[in-house]
Amino acid sequence: MAKDLTQLQIRSLPEVFNFTDGHVHRSLDENERKVAERLSDIFLSVERERQSEVERAYVDAFYGMYRQTINADKTKYLFLSSASLSLEVTANYVRMAGLDLALIEPCFDNLANMFKRHKVPLESLPDHYLEAENIDELLPTIKSKAICIVSPNNPTGITYTPEIFKKLVDFCKREHRLLIIDSSFRAYKDPDFIFDEYGLLQESGIDYILIEDTGKTWPTKELKVSLLAVSSNIYKDVFDIYTDFLYHHSTVVVRFLTEFIKVSAADNLKTAKGVVATNRRALYQALEGSFLTPREKGFTSVAWLKITNGMRADALCALLKANGIFVLPGQHFYWNGGTDQDGNGGDCYIRVALARDTDKFNRALVRLKEVFAQVAEPEPAELGSARQFPVVGEHLAEGLS
Repeated sequence: MAKDLTQLQIRSLPEVFNFTDGHVHRSLDENERKVAERLSDIFLSVERERQSEVERAYVDAFYGMYRQTINADKTKYLFLSSASLSLEVTANYVRMAGLDLALIEPCFDNLANMFKRHKVPLESLPDHYLEAENIDELLPTIKSKAICIVSPNNPTGITYTPEIFKKLVDFCKREHRLLIIDSSFRAYKDPDFIFDEYGLLQESGIDYILIEDTGKTWPTKELKVSLLAVSSNIYKDVFDIYTDFLYHHSTVVVRFLTEFIKVSAADNLKTAKGVVATNRRALYQALEGSFLTPREKGFTSVAWLKITNGMRADALCALLKANGIFVLPGQHFYWNGGTDQDGNGGDCYIRVALARDTDKFNRALVRLKEVFAQVAEPEPAELGSARQFPVVGEHLAEGLS
């Protein structure tokens, strides 16, 4: 029995049609390949450069691409190898500061698991708050001293507008709340939702922690950079935790990812966003007339699909797995047993990763449509079971364990 979503992802690693993890598994474009071919030169070149110079170049490139204000006096930038490690440092800080936490729901379950491991008291914050016109009425219902959101959210893609973000920041200032934002899917925001978040945060004077990541944007085979951006007021305490984990991140990896950022900045993230957009359109076409309905906003590299024929998510995932297609069930995302605005829980959803080569994704969609063609509406007594559904093709596998 898999304990969490990451364990489900690990089991699917060798599979051809693995759409479980949100990391990027597409081919390099021509300019990205040129950067990869220079890896040995990059490895040698950083021996002649100081760590601070390499990191400063990365900060300039990363935040420049996203049009964010850089202010080294008000925001300190720590380099880590993954967003999960950045979140672990953050969870340590929240515990040591004696804070309780309002955590967004649904979200990838490792966020809740980390804070639970540190025995941080958790309060559910429904992600639709991030797009609610009446957010002024909703925010005062949050009692916790720290607020942790994911924007764009994984899996729903919900994110905030500049107006809602300003109201959130104003609330945190007025009520003295710590604001934590996981922005790992920042690259997929629509231009209308891109604004200077860091400038607003720095001007506000509130305490904040932002987690940035490259793993959801570039296919660098797990060579990643996660920035932990911390307001100066709490930096010393966070830094003391950070140094228990790391001396510094690899200058080779930081320099390597800087070059990838420069390539994407030159084409306005066209390659990164284009593959995801193409696969999303193809998926939507394949789902027409089926029992799966897209429910995500188009601001992430995953699709969040609602099951409308009464099957449970784990049963559908088992059926798809038996036909060689690997996706994630929605139950784990609702870490507190919450529901969407229509009262549907996670057992009504599956998540499909989209950052894959389009030819492989299209081959999987052919098989998916074959499954659709043979799946009958289950009888009420059979809901939750995958055994009554046929296996399409010759690829056989055990159900989810």
